[in-house]
Amino acid sequence: LPWHPQTAADVARRVQSVKSILRQDPDIGWALLLSLLPDSTTLSSGTRAPAWRSYVPSDTRDEVSREEYWAQVDEYARLAVDAARSDLERLAQLVRLISALPSPSRPTLVAELESRAGDPPGAARLALWEEVVRLVAQHRRFRKQSWAMPAAELVELDRIAALLAPTEPVDRYRYLFNLPDDELFEDTADYHKEAARVERMRSDAVSSIVAAKGMDGIAELAGRCRNVSLVGTALGDLDDEAVADTVLPAWLASTESALRSCAE
Repeated sequence: LPWHPQTAADVARRVQSVKSILRQDPDIGWALLLSLLPDSTTLSSGTRAPAWRSYVPSDTRDEVSREEYWAQVDEYARLAVDAARSDLERLAQLVRLISALPSPSRPTLVAELESRAGDPPGAARLALWEEVVRLVAQHRRFRKQSWAMPAAELVELDRIAALLAPTEPVDRYRYLFNLPDDELFEDTADYHKEAARVERMRSDAVSSIVAAKGMDGIAELAGRCRNVSLVGTALGDLDDEAVADTVLPAWLASTESALRSCAE
């Protein structure tokens, strides 16, 4: 760990060791890199020093200077961004950690995200876009906290999210029915105001899906989202007699659990 190395190897040898692992086994190397990046929840119980062999030089120190710490983190962050290039799943993992990355590595990651806007639609690109949207909402919600990203960086990520956003309506709005209310909030000062805003977003999403794909689109959304009951609530806001009199009774009798949950 950069803050608790437990090795007599200097920074250059530690970094070289990580590079060697990345070359020999990219998946293990990737997992190792993620574990070496800054994380406020990281802890270590330590590793016992050798007792019967003098492998550890007598002048080895346990303390890590600020310069040594950031030298390691900078290198690991650079390696992580390089290892994630053209891999949408890895990029999504890095997006979750972007606020903890050293400042020099963030623009490189953002540029890589932007370059993925030309990728064809698919599950990995959708997951990446949803992760960016979730990250921006989180940091706007807690913008007064010391760990929150600067407003200018969030504006840039908003721009990237717009480039990555899917055009297919179910894909575009699914995240609203995956995340709980509070993760969609952009402010913590007025709970009821934010809850009402999120409710309107979901109602508008359902209206857009119905306009584009009809009730088949809502059925698809119900089958692909985590909180099916939220789809049913938003559907009720449509105040459509045909839906209430014909579609929902049929869904209540359906063998598909998602449709039944949506109609209940």
